[in-house]
Amino acid sequence: MISISQIEIRGESEIGPFWGGITLGPGLQVLSAHNGYGKSLAVTGIAWCLGLEKMFGLQGNDISCFPLAVREGLNLGDAANVPVRSSEAILTIRRSDGLGIRMTRPIVGSNPEVLVVEELAIDGSTERTSMFHAQLVTMKDEVGGFQNVLFKWVGLPREQAMTGLGTVSEIYLENLAPLFY
Repeated sequence: MISISQIEIRGESEIGPFWGGITLGPGLQVLSAHNGYGKSLAVTGIAWCLGLEKMFGLQGNDISCFPLAVREGLNLGDAANVPVRSSEAILTIRRSDGLGIRMTRPIVGSNPEVLVVEELAIDGSTERTSMFHAQLVTMKDEVGGFQNVLFKWVGLPREQAMTGLGTVSEIYLENLAPLFY
C-alpha cells in the first residue's frame, strides 16, 4: 500500500521565500478549508509531480494549471503582487514498509520538464537522487522513464490493454490516475 505523506509548494519571491504544505497520515484524509487556502493547489501539485497535467486538458509542461500566485506574483504580508522568481511542487509518497519517494518538479525558474526524484529511507534521509523527464517516453524507457521506475517501486505490474485504435499499449499512470481524482 502507498500513501501520500506530504504535498508542498515552495518558492522564492523578490522579497523572500514562500512555502505551503500539507502533511498527511495513513488512511483516509478529509481536507476542508475556506476558498484560497490551497486545496486545489495541493491537488494540482500532485498531478504536476506525477506528470499528469494533461488530465486538466493541458499540453505537457504547461504551468497554466497553477494559480498566478505561484507563477507570477503573490501577496506576502503587507506587500501586494510580489514577483515570483522561482517555484516548485514537491510530492512525497510512502509505502507501508516506510520507504518513500520525494518528487520535485519546477513550476517557474527552472525547466519544468525535469523531475527530481529522491528515494527516501525510513528515517527520511535521501538514499539516492535521480533526474527524469516529466513527460517523455515515461514507460517505454526502462532506465530513464519515471513512470516505469514508479511502477516498479510501488509494485504495480506493467499491463497491456487494447486501445480504441485496435493496437496494444501499456497502461500508463495517465490511464489510472483519473480513477482517483
